[in-house]
Amino acid sequence: MSARRQKAGTTAEVISDSTSPVDIDLVKKLSQPDISAWCPRPYTIFKLLLSARFCSAFLCHITDADETFNYWEPMHFLMFGSGFQTWEYSPTNKLLVFYFLRFVLSIACAACETYFYRGIMKQFGNHVARIAVVFMIFSTGMFISASAFLPSTFAMYMVLLSYGGWFAGNYAVAVLATAAGALIGWPFTAVLGVPIAWDIVVRQRRRMYFIQLCLISLILFLGPLVYIDSLFYGRTVIAPLGIVLYNVFGKGGPTLYGVESWTYYFLNGF
Repeated sequence: MSARRQKAGTTAEVISDSTSPVDIDLVKKLSQPDISAWCPRPYTIFKLLLSARFCSAFLCHITDADETFNYWEPMHFLMFGSGFQTWEYSPTNKLLVFYFLRFVLSIACAACETYFYRGIMKQFGNHVARIAVVFMIFSTGMFISASAFLPSTFAMYMVLLSYGGWFAGNYAVAVLATAAGALIGWPFTAVLGVPIAWDIVVRQRRRMYFIQLCLISLILFLGPLVYIDSLFYGRTVIAPLGIVLYNVFGKGGPTLYGVESWTYYFLNGF
C-alpha cells in the first residue's frame, strides 16, 4: 500500500513539475469559447434578421382572434375614437397604420435578436452563434410571432434581452428584462428567469444585488402598471396577478383550452 501511495505521489509530482506556463495558458485558451472562427458582425446579423421580420410583417396573417379584438380593436379606438371600420369606406388609410405598426414591431424584434446573438457570441463562441442565427431566421415560430401585436410577443422580446444580457454578463439587463416581460407582457415567462436567478443568487452568492434589482423592477414596472390599470378600471387592479388567477386557478383551470403532449415545445422549438 505504501509503495502504491508513494508511486501515485511521485506521478502527481511529475505531472505538476512538467506543467509549464505555456501548457496552463493552452488549457485556459481551450476552455474558453472559440471566437477565432469567422462570424458575421452584429450589424450584419441585424440586417438579415430585419429582412426576415419585414417578410413576417408583410406576409403573415393574424393568427389569433385575441390579437384582433383585445389589441388591434382597442388601439384603433384609442387612436380614432371608434371601433373598426371597413377600410373601403374609411376616410383614412388604415392599411398604412396596420403595416406601420407591424414594421415597428419587426424592428424591435430584430434588435432584441441581435442583442441575444451578441450574448451567444460572448458566452458560447462564434460557431454556436452562427447556428443560432440560422435557426432564428428560418424559424416558423419566429416568423409568426415577430410582428404579432400581442403581450406574449413583447414578453418574447424581453426574454431575448434577458438571456442576451445574462450571456454577456450584464445581470441588470437580465433581471430587468425578465421582470418587464413578466409584469407588462405575459406573467408565465417569469419561469424563464429562474436560471438567471439561480446563477446570481446561488452560484455567485450576490443575494443583495439580486434583491435590489427585483425591488427596482417592481418600482419601475409594477407601480405604473397598477396605477394606469386601476385608473381605467376604476378599482385597484394587478393585471399579471389576474392573468395567473384566471388561467391557473379559474373554473376551467389550466386545461381549459386543451393540453399538448410533452413534445410540443421540443417540436415547435425548431
